[in-house]
Order: sequence, then C-alpha cells, then structure tokens
Amino acid sequence: MPSAHAQFMGFYLAFSTLQLLMRVNTNPAYKVCAIIFNLALFAAVCYGRVQLGVFTRKQQRMAGDAAQALLHVIPFPPLF
Repeated sequence: MPSAHAQFMGFYLAFSTLQLLMRVNTNPAYKVCAIIFNLALFAAVCYGRVQLGVFTRKQQRMAGDAAQALLHVIPFPPLF
C-alpha cells in the first residue's frame, strides 16, 4: 500500500502533466521543462521509498507494469 505522499506525487504528476498539455497556452519548451521537472520529483520520491525500505523494487516494478497496461487500454484523445 503506497504511503499518502507517494500517492499524492503520482496524482500531482498526472494532474500537472494533463493541465500543462491541455490548458496552459505557453511556450512548448516551457511545458517540456515543467513536465521533466515533475517527472524528476516523482522519480525522487520513488527512489526514496525504495531506499527507506518502504517498498521493494519488485513492488515498484509491479506498479509501473500496471500503470503501463492501463495506459495501453485507455484510448486518449489528441492532445493538440
């Protein structure tokens, strides 16, 4: 079971990425930089959870595989 702040980081990454892609009208380079920064924050939390022993690498991989399977099933509308 993920901790509250790990769940929040996943939610924040998804929400901020979709907001940047669909609603913010600005320079595309800014959007890319902001998304990369958010991904780095998310990766840092995941790395920290493994290093602190809260999750194992197998649990992290299983969560990633589940998210990837979900993304392949859900059809996305064009973003631009």
